[in-house]
Amino acid sequence: MQLKDTHAIRHRYDYVYISPHFDDVAASCGGRILNQKQAGKSVLVVTVFSARANRATRVNNRALQAMLDYDRRRLEDMKAMQLLGVDFLWLDFPEVLFRRQPSWRRYGITYPDTDANKRLCHQITIQLAAICKQTQCVEMMLPLGIGQHVDHQILFQTGLSCHQNSLRQHAILFYEEMPYALFPFLRNYRLKKIFPGAIGLRHPHQIKAFSSQLPTKKLVYLLTDMPSLGLHHVISRPWIFLLLKVLDLGVRYLVRHSKTYFIESQIKPHIEDISSVIDLKVAAISAYGSQLHDAGPKSQTIKKWLAAYANCIGMAPASYGELYWRVR
Repeated sequence: MQLKDTHAIRHRYDYVYISPHFDDVAASCGGRILNQKQAGKSVLVVTVFSARANRATRVNNRALQAMLDYDRRRLEDMKAMQLLGVDFLWLDFPEVLFRRQPSWRRYGITYPDTDANKRLCHQITIQLAAICKQTQCVEMMLPLGIGQHVDHQILFQTGLSCHQNSLRQHAILFYEEMPYALFPFLRNYRLKKIFPGAIGLRHPHQIKAFSSQLPTKKLVYLLTDMPSLGLHHVISRPWIFLLLKVLDLGVRYLVRHSKTYFIESQIKPHIEDISSVIDLKVAAISAYGSQLHDAGPKSQTIKKWLAAYANCIGMAPASYGELYWRVR
């Protein structure tokens, strides 16, 4: 069921998931949501940056054109939420493309700590705090910021603000976003920047989540298995392999820890086994045809990506999982 606004929240929800854009929670947390629903729990998904696109907005990248069709994107989100069996709420914040920002500034190596972003973060924090109070949730899930998308980083900062609220009654978890988390250099870069020692086998928790890493060769084949990316030509594979290898080595040996948001005792990773609901999760992801460029990856390809990620976080063969970081 769609909630029109925060005033429409009339009963409590056990779990609240915060999605930057329409497809993020379904792709990253769909399995855990389905597990929770099967256990009889109530779930609310809140999409923050879901304001309709300004008609004057123009994008030069053809791959971004579908993002302007908000009627279609909203219908897709309704279908995905129905498949997940959850209530959902759209907040009225415009995503970065519609905040008078050029498309290439969607991503940044560091968080753009501007006055505008501070105000935006403050406004979102107030709304999310009110939602958590109204829902009386036990957990709120937010994006970790893997991929360095500005909107994801803003919500991570919002999560930090919520964590520092002494009146908070709910736990806070950060989820790893798909498909960004599949790229070792993106995942390692983000973890290096926000968690102390959270990389490789030297991670203080010594969890399975870091016992393996997706080989570059396998990642290349996964990328070239997606015709919508235009990387399926055999001649491009060596160049893709070289680029990914350079980025991976650069992050491993050149990037240093620049900031620690939490001390080690405050972070506890949690792996959710979603093997029994994987087909339902794939169906929910497939609902977002505009984001998959219609002729993009089909169900089996999406399942391959999810299997590869499960391998990255130490799941057994033929198993599927999602990784969350719980903040104490």
